Amino acid sequence: MATSAITSAFLGDRPETAFQTAIGGFSPQRRRFFNRQFGDIFGQFQGLTGRQAQAGDLPRGSFSQFLTGFPFEQEFQSFTPFQRGSRPQTFAPGVRRLNF
Repeated sequence: MATSAITSAFLGDRPETAFQTAIGGFSPQRRRFFNRQFGDIFGQFQGLTGRQAQAGDLPRGSFSQFLTGFPFEQEFQSFTPFQRGSRPQTFAPGVRRLNF
């Protein structure tokens, strides 16, 4: 069995591993964001394969193949900075006003 076939079989059996491989090169903030989004993204893949099966086709492609075409940047930008995990108030707390 070729190395790529072994790798494909391994990643196909473990969607979490395929996902971590796909987001491995991202910044820590983006990796945290996408780790929270794993269930939604995997759900999109399952929905796609379900629609293919309902249409009478054999589901094509593995989760890792789905991730190669997934628009990670577009998905990240579609959320607000707060939803993405950006917390500017952590570094610049609000000003406290004292009235004398």
